[in-house]
Amino acid sequence: MTLVDSGMTSGTPIEETFVTELTAHQPALQAFIASLMPGDPGTDEVMQRTNITLWRKRADYTPGTNFRAWAFECAKWTMRAYFKEKQRRNWLVFDDELTRAVTERMAERLPDSPDAPQAALRLCLSKLRDADRELILSHYERGETLAECSKRTGRTVGTLKVALFRLRAALRRCISERLAVEAARS
Repeated sequence: MTLVDSGMTSGTPIEETFVTELTAHQPALQAFIASLMPGDPGTDEVMQRTNITLWRKRADYTPGTNFRAWAFECAKWTMRAYFKEKQRRNWLVFDDELTRAVTERMAERLPDSPDAPQAALRLCLSKLRDADRELILSHYERGETLAECSKRTGRTVGTLKVALFRLRAALRRCISERLAVEAARS
């Protein structure tokens, strides 16, 4: 669910600009966080906390400035706070110098192109089975309801909900991996 879908915006031009920037930078932000926390199960939590922090600090953002740099800096501090919490629970944590070095390197390597996430999505969609790709496209691109998909495919609405959840998760992983690969090539 996006901030717009949740009704959290009041519709002011500044907030609309902020939501547009935040939405456009979600794939890069997710890839950045995943690259800082390889294999850590807390990446989704850090992503969520980062989005909440960005939303709460939206008044601090000046439209026209480098949103990506601002969001990555916020993600870096959110990740550090997450690891400090983990450290209190006696988990393995990176020291501050290593964290700084990795964050600087990954910020430089992630693709700046706004087309990169769309290209990754197209590639990931092409890897799906035909039936799965058709389900995704009919529901999200053509706006077919789950009831309509159910009638067309002969599957129950509940089964389709589970299938869509799994497909979205697979696409999210695939896109993050593709963006990380592209960033490594840069």
